[in-house]
Amino acid sequence: MTQISPIVGPRGEALPGSRARAMASSVTAYDAADPVSQELAMWYPVSGSADRDILGEQRLIVDRIRDIERNNGWVSGAMTREVDQVIGYNFRPEPCPDAAALGIDEEEAADLADVFEREWTLFANDPQLYCDATRHDNCHGLFGLMFRHRRRDGAALALNLWRPRGGRYATCVQVLDPDRLSNPNGRPDDDRLRGGVQLDADGAAVGYWIRKGHPRDVGMSSLSGFEWEYVPRETPWGRPMVIHDFERKRAGQNVGLSDLAPVLKNTRMLDRYQAAELQTSVLNALLAAFIESPFDHEFLMEMLGDSGGEKAFDQYQGKRSAFHDKRGISVGGVRIPALFPGEKIGFFNPTRPSAQMDSFVGTMLRNLAAAVPTHTAETVSLDYSRVNYSSARAATLVASRSMLRERLSFGVRTGSQVYHAVIEEAVVSGRIELPAGAPDFHEAREAYLACDWMGPAQGWVDPVKEAQAAGIRMDESVSTLQAECAAQGLDWRDVIKQRAREIAFARKHGLPDPDREKSMAVVAPTDREEPAREQVQ
Repeated sequence: MTQISPIVGPRGEALPGSRARAMASSVTAYDAADPVSQELAMWYPVSGSADRDILGEQRLIVDRIRDIERNNGWVSGAMTREVDQVIGYNFRPEPCPDAAALGIDEEEAADLADVFEREWTLFANDPQLYCDATRHDNCHGLFGLMFRHRRRDGAALALNLWRPRGGRYATCVQVLDPDRLSNPNGRPDDDRLRGGVQLDADGAAVGYWIRKGHPRDVGMSSLSGFEWEYVPRETPWGRPMVIHDFERKRAGQNVGLSDLAPVLKNTRMLDRYQAAELQTSVLNALLAAFIESPFDHEFLMEMLGDSGGEKAFDQYQGKRSAFHDKRGISVGGVRIPALFPGEKIGFFNPTRPSAQMDSFVGTMLRNLAAAVPTHTAETVSLDYSRVNYSSARAATLVASRSMLRERLSFGVRTGSQVYHAVIEEAVVSGRIELPAGAPDFHEAREAYLACDWMGPAQGWVDPVKEAQAAGIRMDESVSTLQAECAAQGLDWRDVIKQRAREIAFARKHGLPDPDREKSMAVVAPTDREEPAREQVQ
């Protein structure tokens, strides 16, 4: 707390009432609220609701982040690696219908999960790319694009469309630029409309106002960027129509903002610092040596006198230049330096880049990594020269928790909305037959659509140690094959099926059964039995 000092007189004595006046005028219960401290003076941040703080400044922040991603290799690479970590090449659901809620036995639920997974795989991996409304990506590419939008723009926006075009599924996904979500005709925000999101009395999103085209697209003659369409959040029977995924950090927040916003200023300054160092280094490299005159300009002019001094100086410099132009002596193609009388050669010793550049850049990249929790400083800089197994493992554990959270939240708010539409179509079309006695799909969709979301493997810092640890966890019943496989981006059922096929194939061709060989491996007994404890004593 701020130290309060009384006003003193000429001999150092406290004047009457000075301490009370000082306490009344400047003391605060918390230093953080002190209005006159040197560190906090004139610091009065804007105080508004979550939407008010974001909506007025979102456009400029997003444009700046996009520019940084386009032109900064650190940010661009870090964003791509984050997509690889969270989404990867096979982001998919692991269906687990709730047997008890559906009134079926566990075996029927397992069979239903296999059918759901097969239908999802056929939809997501369609080689004709009908799952994408633009027919450019399979479902994994679409999820990667949406996650990139969420990280860069603060939100992902997509539509579940119905397009019967000859594929197995009429359901398809159209990923939209979040810029297209906005209030129609520039209408100001109010209690029921925030940044293009239509709200009900409870603050829940019930619909979205979406431009038919990007307002700054090519072909300005098109008016689609100035026309809006209202799309309900879902159909009357509950089929998802709009996917609007963003990370909410305050109650009442209806639009998203990128996690890169807090480090945008520092990252921009790092760009400028590196550019300045690089330009200086290039200029230093071009100047390797120089010829030093025995006299400086002012001293030589003084010696030559006021009258005709400038002319004599020009003649002196001309003779020096002519001397160097005529000297061309070389031996074996190597030129022999020859100097004008009194000259000497000086070599340029550059001091750039600065000796502190490496540590400074490392500090700034750690700052960037701290803003993106799925990254460590090493995964941003790709510099592992200063880490050992323990530090790398500790950093990976911290980042993996954030990665799993990101994957789960993206799976719930984005993946499950697409999964819902696909399974609904499969059930309604008759491709999936529900178990006898089970409720209708729309009556118990929560139980039918229960699933976990799996992504790429976490990876191993030391494969031997961590594989042994996984085996120990399962042996001690503190983990399961499902959990260990999921950590490596694998489905435990697929692993067992594939192992069974491999073992059967090995037996068919007369190869030893690897599992049996492993179980039969024992330590060879010693020739002499171990003496009893009593004998040792």
